[in-house]
Amino acid sequence: MTSWALIVAGILSALAGIVHSWLGERRILGVLIGDKAARPRVPRNIVRWAWHLTSFAWIVCGVVLSVYAVLPPDRAGRIVIAILGAMLLVNALVCVVAGGIRHVGAPVFLLAGLAALASLV
Repeated sequence: MTSWALIVAGILSALAGIVHSWLGERRILGVLIGDKAARPRVPRNIVRWAWHLTSFAWIVCGVVLSVYAVLPPDRAGRIVIAILGAMLLVNALVCVVAGGIRHVGAPVFLLAGLAALASLV
C-alpha cells in the first residue's frame, strides 16, 4: 500500500533541495563568495560545493522517503523514516532561528518532517 504521507515528505524534501541549490546560486552564493579577484579559488569552490552538497542531501532524503512510500519499510526502515523526519523538523527549526520566521524553507521542512513522522502512526 502506498503511503501518501511519505510521498508528500519525499517530494517536499527533494523540492527543498532543488530550490535551495537554484536560489542559493542566484541570490546567496554570489554575495558570500564575492569578487573572484579578491578571494582565493579553493575557498570559493568549497563554499559553493558545500552549499550544493547540502541540497543534494535533501534530494536524496526525498528519494529515500519516496522509495519507502511504495515499498513498505521493515523495522529498520521505520527507524530511518523517523530519523529523516526528525532531521527535517530540525531543519525547519534552524531555518526559523537562523533566517527568521519568514524563511521560505521553514514551512517546507516542517510539513515534510511532520508527514514523514505521520506515516509511522
